[in-house]
Amino acid sequence: MLSKPLLILTCLIVILGGLFFYKTSGSDTETAPLTIGIIQTATHPALDQARESFIAEITRLSNQKLSFVIQNAEGSLSQAQSIAESFHAHKKINAIFAIGTPAVQAAARAEKQKPIFIAAVSDPESLGIIYPGTNVCGTTDQVDTDAQADLILKIVPTVQTVVIIYNPGENNSQVMVKKMQHSLQKRGLKNIAFGVHSESEIAQTITTASRKGEVILVPADNLLVGAMPLVSKEALKKGRPLFASDIPSVEKGALIAQGADYSDLGKHTAEMAYQVLLLGNKPQDVGIIHPTNSKILMNKEVMEALQISIPQELLSSITLIERKGANDAP
Repeated sequence: MLSKPLLILTCLIVILGGLFFYKTSGSDTETAPLTIGIIQTATHPALDQARESFIAEITRLSNQKLSFVIQNAEGSLSQAQSIAESFHAHKKINAIFAIGTPAVQAAARAEKQKPIFIAAVSDPESLGIIYPGTNVCGTTDQVDTDAQADLILKIVPTVQTVVIIYNPGENNSQVMVKKMQHSLQKRGLKNIAFGVHSESEIAQTITTASRKGEVILVPADNLLVGAMPLVSKEALKKGRPLFASDIPSVEKGALIAQGADYSDLGKHTAEMAYQVLLLGNKPQDVGIIHPTNSKILMNKEVMEALQISIPQELLSSITLIERKGANDAP
């Protein structure tokens, strides 16, 4: 049997040891970084801007160390699915940020528990990912197709037929084309849609399309946006104004675009991620929002090459840029 002084000393050691272990464990828990897995559909300026602004804003808001696992599917649907499944299986990944419709679809198929934050998705409701108890929230870049049709008429008032070029393999493009067609028809404009499934089809499709209409219109399509230098170069060669649906495409040679600021989308999605991961809100309560920060960008070099002038009523609304005209594209 231990003597009384030795028994007291032993008890003190046990108690102090227990306190030390509790403090250390609590400290480890508090400082363990949150890890967000990022799936990006493909590489192009709009999606890159959304990713970078998301990372910057969630890091600023959290005021703590964060960790990011960044993967790019580079346009491959099977690769996007593999990335999503790996993020689901990775126990240390707390949430997923999916950029672009194919990435969002892959993430939603693979992950039903961890929060999924989304950006650069034209029509999330049509994907079947928004329902009671959903683990998805974020932002949409849905284009105002009525405003887009009005813009076409103001910039090219003589237009009669608008040619729409898109990738039928992208769900978001199919949805957007239907809305574009409806908006054009309401204004008495004819439209013809041409599908392209690969970059190798673009040049010939634009050649054919240019014989059918006076204006070329493209949705925020991952294939066409990724190949925008080629798309814009071919459109300019045929003397056709190219209207895009994402702002960064203007820097790649499109004549004009009216739409969301993708840096703004990334920032808003980060704010929503902060609400879920650090304030304890549920994705279903945060929901899907459409930021109202819309702008019109126009390529000055392309405008001058096509001998197009800006209507007086739009002078204060349009921002001209002089970088990377379509005539500079490789």
